[in-house]
Amino acid sequence: MPLISLPAHFDGKRICLDEKFKLEPNTKLLVKSLVNLGTPYLIRDNE
Repeated sequence: MPLISLPAHFDGKRICLDEKFKLEPNTKLLVKSLVNLGTPYLIRDNE
């Protein structure tokens, strides 16, 4: 399975792609975060 990088950001509620890219429903994604060094922790919402 090929890997691609898509620039994105977190708007406080969801992860949003910065550029248009067609994804099929239920496409599996691997999300990595580039955390600022000043961020003390990550918030996880397990809803």
